[in-house]
Order: sequence, then structure tokens, then C-alpha cells
Amino acid sequence: MKTLNKSLITLGVTSALMVHQAHAATYEVIDLGLVDTVKNTFGIKQNNLGEAVVFGNGSYNFPVQFDLLDEDDFESIRNLAENQHERFLYAYEITDQQFEDLKAGNPDSNALWWTVNWLRSQSPQLYQTVGDSFIFKFDGTFSEPITLFDKEFTSSGQLSRSTQETPSGITDNGWIFGYSSAPYLPLEPFLEEDAGDDDEPTQYWVRDFNQRGFIRFNDGTTVELTPLEDLYGGISQIYDINVHGQVVGSSSVGFNEEELEDLQIKCILDEVDGEENEDKLTDIPQELCIFREKSTIYQQRAVQWNLDANGQLVGEPTLLGTAVDNNRNPEDERTGIFSIANAINDSGIAVGITAAWLDADETQPADNEYYGYFAAVFKGDEVIEFTDRDEFYTGFGRTSSEGLAINNNGMMTGYMNKFVNGSLRKKVFYADTNAETIETQLVEDFFPGSSSIGFSINNNNIIVGEGEYESFNDRNSPRRRHGFMYHIDTDKFVDINDLLSCDSQYTIIEARDINDANEIVATAMMKQPLRDAKGQLIYDENGDEVLEDVFRAVYLRPIEGDIEDCGTIEEKVERQGAGLNLLWLAGLGLLTLFRRSR
Repeated sequence: MKTLNKSLITLGVTSALMVHQAHAATYEVIDLGLVDTVKNTFGIKQNNLGEAVVFGNGSYNFPVQFDLLDEDDFESIRNLAENQHERFLYAYEITDQQFEDLKAGNPDSNALWWTVNWLRSQSPQLYQTVGDSFIFKFDGTFSEPITLFDKEFTSSGQLSRSTQETPSGITDNGWIFGYSSAPYLPLEPFLEEDAGDDDEPTQYWVRDFNQRGFIRFNDGTTVELTPLEDLYGGISQIYDINVHGQVVGSSSVGFNEEELEDLQIKCILDEVDGEENEDKLTDIPQELCIFREKSTIYQQRAVQWNLDANGQLVGEPTLLGTAVDNNRNPEDERTGIFSIANAINDSGIAVGITAAWLDADETQPADNEYYGYFAAVFKGDEVIEFTDRDEFYTGFGRTSSEGLAINNNGMMTGYMNKFVNGSLRKKVFYADTNAETIETQLVEDFFPGSSSIGFSINNNNIIVGEGEYESFNDRNSPRRRHGFMYHIDTDKFVDINDLLSCDSQYTIIEARDINDANEIVATAMMKQPLRDAKGQLIYDENGDEVLEDVFRAVYLRPIEGDIEDCGTIEEKVERQGAGLNLLWLAGLGLLTLFRRSR
């Protein structure tokens, strides 16, 4: 029996719930537009001009480079379809004719779908990578795609679409910022020095860097944010820019010297201490060796840069530091000790995350002192962390809390990790960074055991985010999530879906940004006709369109309205298959939660 394994929640075990819904029609939903190149779009940030930045995935017409696949690869793709097709609706075995067309580089949608899924399961260092992340700029009418660091294949002239692009925001002059990887591109075929006459060269793939901050201007030009330490590529990320052009994020700033020496011995040096280097790897290209080994070498810190009115970097960047910089054993060079600035207000106060000792009172740390990651305020020369070790979860190398947003009143939000009834949950919090002693206040969210995150806070002290609204426990099917609003001044928490009309086709699953007009950029779930790997509509045996759930970037605008009593309805809760897909959705949220990348 086939099941429908789509990218979202699918049909399965159904339970009937009697739900009384009373919706306040005080917000209207404005769809940020169907993008015909991807299935899903996610609202990220907005500016005060009605523009927004949108993230997309689930792309159609992926440009497979068939000339880089061999006969064995094609056979593996056909075998995958033969062995797995019964698990999926509207996916079939590859026929002999489809197989010949596939090898000729002209697959139908079914063979293309299997090829892309096969590529996803292969090593990115040996095969073409399916990046499947895209940035779009919504100009108030249309969502236009943006190309950053991607490059074209010389053989086909097609973009690789192997980059991992993460938008962070958009300024009031329309500049989009964030961070992105370089593309995976093939190296020259490599043959080992001691290869035999019958050995074939191997095609390897590498990318120049994993994360590089960027600013995309309105004229289409892109400025790279060069890391403070960029040997072998380095790391840089941009997370926020305030009205004064102060940019915050993180950068590689130095090395773990032992790890750097190890890389150079394995990949670079022919001699060590005047003798032949027998530890140098010669069975792979030097570029691949460096790519594999560099992930552990960098020291990473929160950094502030400054832009002039034209978007050009001016002055020297400022290292914002970590909470242990002035209380650290000089022998301790661990790269796990890092910090990141996620947001900055117009007064120059930043918030984010920092490494700190699990023992907050430690004054003589060992060179292997236990540390964790905690919400931080970067103010002047100070790095202030304030998480109560007794109330909130701590663990070596684990995240206890993180600051994600701050408004111009100095109020910050984010999440704290806390055990509730024996289960670890994220709980949205707020705190006043102006206070002499910063104290956290947890928000009473959907219910005590709900996990919730605050993503944004405006100058009206309204927090928006997402949280679990279902209270059942099922290991195989995580709780579904809704977007919320919380007003600090009135202590009012509300499910945003209760602010929409009863007949809304959208379910708001995440609220990502709110401005001072209380307008919200969010992500909704809605139904849309199912499309194949080439973006063509799929029809059932009766010739009718097939619908599926997709994610859609939306804009929520306040309107005059009254409470609408939607009455008591029977809601069919479809659970099976949600586990993988909601975990994947949660992964999107983690784009802004934990950014320790090498």
C-alpha cells in the first residue's frame, strides 16, 4: 500500500477533536506571492517601505549535470526508484525508455525526481550538491529571486544551485543582508600518484567557504563581508543592521594553533622539522584536504562593523568578545568558546549568545573548564550573561539560552531552555537590558509544557514568535506550532490565528518579524495544487488537481474588526508523517537559533 510522503503533513491516523473557535478578525493576510520556482516560501523580515525578504526551498527543475554521472550512477538511480516507489504517491519505477532519456540528459519529471533524491543521499564531495535554499526580495508586488555567490557550470552555463543561502533582514533602503556559502564546484579529475594503469581518476567537489556575510544592494551588486581571519576561507555572518549602519554578526578572528598546525601537516607541508613529511595526505587533492580539515581551526567571535551611507565598510571592526575573555586559562584555545551577536538596536546595544563557564562563580578556570552557551548582552566593552544556572538547563557544550532580538527601549527577547515535567522545553523570555541587574521573565505561552521562541520585538514591546499549541505527547509526531503575539505591557498572549477571519485559508505557524505599526511578516501553511519535479500540475485518476500543504510567506496587517464567533467545528487532526516534516520545519527555525558554523 502506498503512502503519501510529501514535504509537509500528510494523511494518516486521524483523531477528531471538538474545538470551539472564536477568532478576532483584526488582521488580514496578504500573500507575498506564488513563486513558481519553489514549493515553499518563508517570511523572514520587513522594512518600513513594505518590502520584505523571503526564504524559499523545494525547488523545481533542478539543473542536474548529467555529463558528470556515469553508467553506475544511472543504474543506482533506477534501482532506487525500483526499490522505493511504493512508498510514494505519484512516483513510479523508471521505465526502459525513461532510463534511456535519463542517460541522454533529458529526463521526464519522474526520472528527474528520483535523480534529485538520489543526489541528496550522496557525498557532496563526490557528487553535485542539491543546495535548495533561495532568497527572494518582495517589493510590495512581486517576489524576485536573488543570486549571491553561485556560479555557472562551464559545460552547461547553468547555475549550480548548491549554495546555502540564509537571509537575515532588509534595511529601509532595501538592502538585503545575511550570509551564504560558496557553491560546490568540481575540481579537475584526480588520480593518485601510485595509481595503477587501470585506475580511473576521481571527480571531487569543494566550496571555497562555508559562510560569508553579504549585503545585496538595489542595483544588484553584492558586497562580501571578508572575515577578520580569512586564511582558507574563514567565516563571517551578518545578522542585523541598525539605522546608523552598525552591523553585527560574527567572524573568524584567529586560530586554534594546534588545529592549524595539524591542517598544514596533513595538507600543505612537504617537510616538517627538516625531514620529509610522511603524514601529508597525497591520496586526495590538496583543496579537498584543506576543505575537510579547516572546520575545526577557527576562533569565532561576535563582531560589529560600520557602514557609511553608501553601504561601504568604514573604520575598523570591533570584537565584541565572549563572557570569559577576561577569565580564561591562557592555555585554553578551544574553538568551541565563541560568541555571536544576533541583533542590535539604534542605541548600539546588541544581543546574542556567548560561551560562559557552567560554574558562573569560577575565577580560576582550568584549560578544560566546562562551558555552555548563554544569552548575552553586548554593551560597550561588556559582555553580560545572566542565565540562572539553577533555574535553567545547563550542560557542557550545550545551549541554555539565546537572545534573538532587542528593541529601542532596551527590551530583549529570545528563549531559555528549561525542564518542564521532566522534558526540556524552549520558553520565550524577555528582559530589560537597561536594568542594573538583568533579570529574565518567562512568558506564559500556549500551556506550561509548550516550547516557544520569541523572534522579534517592536518598540511597542510586542513580541512575536512561534510555539507548540498542541498539548498531547507523541514521540512519532511532534506537536504542531502556531505563531503568537505577546504584549509585555498588558501581559497578553494570543495565538495569531485567533486574529484572522473564520474562513481564512492560512494557518500561521510562525511569526518572524513585527514593526512599529504592528504589521507582521510570518509563515503560513495553506493548500496548493501538487506539482511534479518540473513544476507541472499533477492530476489524480479522475483528472482532478491534487492538493498538498505548503508553506507560504505572508504579511499580516492590522484592520478594524470585531470578534467573530466561529462556533464549534470538528477539526480533523492528521498526524502520521508529521514527525519528519515538522522536524524539518523546526530546522528552519534553527537558522536563527544556533549558528556555530565552521
